[in-house]
Amino acid sequence: MTTETNSITDAVKNALKQMLSEGAKINVSTVAKRAGTTHTNLWKHYPELYEEISKIRDHIKADKEKVATKALIEKQKKEIKRLKSKIKNKNKKNQENQENQELNIDALVMAKLTELYRDYDYQLRKNIDLANINLHGDCDIDIETGEVINTRFRKDK
Repeated sequence: MTTETNSITDAVKNALKQMLSEGAKINVSTVAKRAGTTHTNLWKHYPELYEEISKIRDHIKADKEKVATKALIEKQKKEIKRLKSKIKNKNKKNQENQENQELNIDALVMAKLTELYRDYDYQLRKNIDLANINLHGDCDIDIETGEVINTRFRKDK
């Protein structure tokens, strides 16, 4: 029985080493199959091997989780960096747009003021013309529109 025990123990250990070097999936069933025995046999008759395989499986699983976590963290860091850059660009663009809006508002105010002064000058000239007509001659004015229809100048006033 000890020869058989040593034989199965050696077969399981060799199978485990081989599978670790290959990077194969490690669990009690796959190691037992490779060693030429069964999961149940290891569980019943070789509890120390069963525990060793389970610990190795858990260790590999934990290592894979650590690697996956590190990869996820790196991916998230890159995404954060990309988003920060995007936010910075958007803020810069918003500030440029705000400055352009301020310039546009200034230009609009200037245009309105220019229009207002132009209209003021026009009304002032019209007023002066009407004052001259009133002073120097007779005129016919449309009452509804205020338009001068006919003007007659006098020389002797």
